[in-house]
Amino acid sequence: MLKNKDWYVWASLKNCFTLFAEASPDGLLFALEETIKETPDTIKDIYTQSINDGVFSSTCLYSDILWALEILAWSERLFSRSVNVLLELEALKTMDTKWGNSPLESLSKIFCPWMQGTSVDLEKKQEFLNTLINSNNNVGIVFDLMQLLYHMQTCAPTC
Repeated sequence: MLKNKDWYVWASLKNCFTLFAEASPDGLLFALEETIKETPDTIKDIYTQSINDGVFSSTCLYSDILWALEILAWSERLFSRSVNVLLELEALKTMDTKWGNSPLESLSKIFCPWMQGTSVDLEKKQEFLNTLINSNNNVGIVFDLMQLLYHMQTCAPTC
């Protein structure tokens, strides 16, 4: 189903992504990676439709994707891929939404230094961030994340 690049299909599955993460973590990550690479407009449309859904019947169409990635980030094996997908999702966000859920917010929970947001230890998280900074990929988002963590006074647990 996730091979379909129509945002309607992805939106219709909005309550299933955490289940996909449990049932087939590699399959879900592959589907997200391929969609981001091949048809990023699918993701952009999900963001846009989450904004324009209405005042009283609003639905955040991407929150379950974020929660699924937070679940996958608990696995040391899937940590890097999950974080990279979150970084790519943040890079595709073309406008601020009215939702508190965002890829950057998920990243801040995962990297929060005083709360266990994953099973990956702090040294490995720091090593991952250093690698990102040195690769110059998504350096703006990493900077935003570092600023958020620096000024953060509270943190909610992941998933």
